[in-house]
Amino acid sequence: MIITQNNIIGYIRYVDDILVVYDEKSTDIHDVNRAFSSRAPTIKFTTKTETNNNINFFDISIRKT
Repeated sequence: MIITQNNIIGYIRYVDDILVVYDEKSTDIHDVNRAFSSRAPTIKFTTKTETNNNINFFDISIRKT
């Protein structure tokens, strides 16, 4: 499975939005994106990374401390 093969720490999905938590030292998020895209070629997966240890997911602002 994509999650275990890529050392994903957390995977949260709500309808068609997915939040993936990973350690960039052991996971290449571009490989994860390609893996998801190859499983569902008709769906466009995009990547949004954190800025200043912060990322928004719906109405929630998540801060890494």
